[in-house]
Amino acid sequence: MVYKKNSVINKNEFLAVSLVLIAISFMVFVFAATALDSPVVNGNYSDTLNISVSTDAVNNVTNVTCYYNASGGTATLFLVEILNDSAADTSFENASVGTSSLGGDATTYNISCSLTGDTNAETSTANITIDNTAPNVTFSGITNTVDGASYKSSIVINVSVSDATVGMTRGSVYFNITNSTGDQHNFTKASTSGRGYYNITVDTTKFTDGVYNITVYSNDSLGNENNTEIISVTFDDTAPSAVALTSSIATKTSLTITIAVTDATAGMNQSCTTDRSGASISGTTNAQTLTETGLSCGTSYQYFVQCTDAAGNTGSSAQTSFSTSSCITGGSSPSGSGVTATWTNTYTISDEQFEQGYRKELGANNRVRVRVTGSGGAIETHHVGIKEITDTTVTIEIASDPVEVELEIGEDAKVDVTEDGYYDIYVKLIDLVNNKANLLIKEVYEEIPEGEGDIATSGEIVGEDEDGIVQAFEKNLIWLWALIGFLLIVGVVIWLKAKGKSKPKK
Repeated sequence: MVYKKNSVINKNEFLAVSLVLIAISFMVFVFAATALDSPVVNGNYSDTLNISVSTDAVNNVTNVTCYYNASGGTATLFLVEILNDSAADTSFENASVGTSSLGGDATTYNISCSLTGDTNAETSTANITIDNTAPNVTFSGITNTVDGASYKSSIVINVSVSDATVGMTRGSVYFNITNSTGDQHNFTKASTSGRGYYNITVDTTKFTDGVYNITVYSNDSLGNENNTEIISVTFDDTAPSAVALTSSIATKTSLTITIAVTDATAGMNQSCTTDRSGASISGTTNAQTLTETGLSCGTSYQYFVQCTDAAGNTGSSAQTSFSTSSCITGGSSPSGSGVTATWTNTYTISDEQFEQGYRKELGANNRVRVRVTGSGGAIETHHVGIKEITDTTVTIEIASDPVEVELEIGEDAKVDVTEDGYYDIYVKLIDLVNNKANLLIKEVYEEIPEGEGDIATSGEIVGEDEDGIVQAFEKNLIWLWALIGFLLIVGVVIWLKAKGKSKPKK
């Protein structure tokens, strides 16, 4: 009896368990076969949504109606209704639901779809992200890359990129560098530290000098793209091609010198510098002015100037000499004329050039300024100038106390300008070409032979200083007295002969 009773109980329990399992299996089959295939849970979407519902477990579905909620609550806002094409439809799709009208970007969208058929059913998807906004690109000043500035060698271009909705975890940033003619030179993916900054290092020497536009392309995880022109910069790896110094104004105690800088690309944006501490330079463009005061009259000063362009490239001038005006008021004058000479150009040569011998073609009223060491080591400034040029001769003035000599081709002159008993300046006429005299001007230190004057020349002296005039006058007096003596002797001889002839004959 006990065995039968237990058998009945086991059969009943087995039947109940079987019915439960069948019911569960049916429910699993229904829900497993009815699904919202798209969008998916935690999916990211932009532009449009493709709504796709499978209805294998529901017969005779007449329509599928979908609702949404942007803030994560129950989906109650109408999204779309999809009608069947036939009673046997098991797949309902609509690929043209625009996301831009759903209330903005968010990560909390819920979508629920209801199926109407023999057996009503419902399926849903939660935490959908909708993002239609491109990343935000902000230029970062961490590396001081400035819009409109000029750079050489290399620069680091850095930007901050952020995306408010899906972020940049799977996004990317590229830099496009294009010159002013539109030729694309570089399209490089940026590196990132993972903290929102993206950068590249640009080797400017790989580019032709010029102006370049730098554009940033950024894509977020959904492919929303932002391309923003961030800055325009100049790449310049070439130093200024020329730094020229020319005299502007020279007084007895000051010099004003013009600085002309030639730079083809970046140009100048700062003042040049000079090796003379007492001089100052004004201006920041390609034309600048050097000024120095408190100088000594009749003295030569050397200047060396360096100029750095806007990109940091430095060019230098040659070591150039400029002299203050002569200490003699009114300038030099021709001997005995009382008329001040007018010089249209004065060229300054360096001490080294003067010592080695300096050749220069000079026209009329042009002169060369030299420095001569006088007695006691004092430095004096003197000039060698062209007063007149003919087809065969040139008249040269050597000053400060002016003397003039006339030279033909091949003739020369030596002059003692410091009155120390030594010839100081040597001048030779090399040639006459196109109404210009080709002169050799050289420093000498030759003792004047006893009995010789301050000027020694193979040409002709046509003017000299006051002492020279006196000496010439004294020499001429000697000849005059000799002539007078000779005439007296001749007169006496004639008188004696005449007297002898006048005596009466015996």
